[in-house]
Amino acid sequence: MTENLLSHLNQVRTMQAPYHDDICTRVGRVVDTFGSEITKYRLERILEIGPNIGVTTRELTNLFPRATIDALELDATYLPEARVVCPSATFKHGDGYSAHLYYPKQTFDGVFMMNNLGF
Repeated sequence: MTENLLSHLNQVRTMQAPYHDDICTRVGRVVDTFGSEITKYRLERILEIGPNIGVTTRELTNLFPRATIDALELDATYLPEARVVCPSATFKHGDGYSAHLYYPKQTFDGVFMMNNLGF
């Protein structure tokens, strides 16, 4: 990676940069998509499907500080970075379309899946 890319990735990791093209994520997109009123829901256990490097996961931990957050990522190469970006969440390598294989029914009271498209 170039030094500029590493610097920008560090800014994304620390939530100081608004967007990173290579990881297709944007800081603040949960509130931008659902509005600030999303915090009225008292979620205790959240599943995020397709967390990439964990930027949205970190936003979820900030919006729902009392919630336990689990995340399933299909591309295992993102998991080490995701664990650095959001160390309070639990990240697993897995297929979000088959979450029932990883967790019992009714484990979560909130599920987030944003902009995950198969190509």
